[in-house]
Amino acid sequence: MTHILTYLHYNGNGTNPDLTLASADIADDVEREVICDPGSGHRMIITGIGFDTSNSSKRPFRNRWNFAKADWKNFTLYVKIIFETAKKWIPRGKQFNYKPFWNENLAALKEKSSTARFIAEQSKNPEDVQNWRKSVALLQPSKGNSYRET
Repeated sequence: MTHILTYLHYNGNGTNPDLTLASADIADDVEREVICDPGSGHRMIITGIGFDTSNSSKRPFRNRWNFAKADWKNFTLYVKIIFETAKKWIPRGKQFNYKPFWNENLAALKEKSSTARFIAEQSKNPEDVQNWRKSVALLQPSKGNSYRET
C-alpha cells in the first residue's frame, strides 16, 4: 500500500501522523484513501473494510410493499398524529439557522490554497510551503469575515 503523506511541515517535509490501523486478520481487506485538505493542514483519511460476501448465506426473501394500493389518506393521518405527538412530548434541541456564507472570493482563495499545497508537496521547498501557509492564513480570516457579514 502506498502511503500519501497527510501532513506537510513548514520546512517542506511531509509526515504521516494520521494513521489507519488494522489487525493482521483484516489488514488485506482495508482500503485507505487520503482526500483533500479541509484547511487544517492535515489531509483527511477515508477508511473502508471490504469483505468477501460470496460465501455468505443469501438473505431470506422479504415481502415488498405495493405503494399503488396504499390507503394514503389514512397513512397521512397516522403520520400526522405521530408528528404532533412527537412535537408535544419530545423536547426540541437548539434551533440552528443555516446562513450560507461561501462566496466566489472564498472559492478562489480555497483553490489558490489547494494549488499552493500541491506545489509545496511536490517541491518540498520551504518557500513553497511558506506560500501555502500564507494562502491558508488569508483564507481563514476571510471565512470568518464572510460568516459575520451574512
